[in-house]
Amino acid sequence: RRLENKDEDIILNSGGKIFPTGSYRLGVYGPGSDIDCLVVAPRHIKRFEHFFNVLAPMLRENPDVTELNEVQDTAVPVIKMKF
Repeated sequence: RRLENKDEDIILNSGGKIFPTGSYRLGVYGPGSDIDCLVVAPRHIKRFEHFFNVLAPMLRENPDVTELNEVQDTAVPVIKMKF
């Protein structure tokens, strides 16, 4: 799905941050470890509309992203991928 101008303005001007967590954050990772990250977004960013229907397709379009899986039925939405 392509972004409408309104959606693009909201996303570009909303802020938000990505924080590494888990073993990577603690500095106890190895060559085969994954990197867990937490995405913190403003309240007006919607789980399905923006996270799964905009972000996930954008990641899928990136040739460096493989094995992308969405886990939608959880308390905290999850996107798993290799990059």
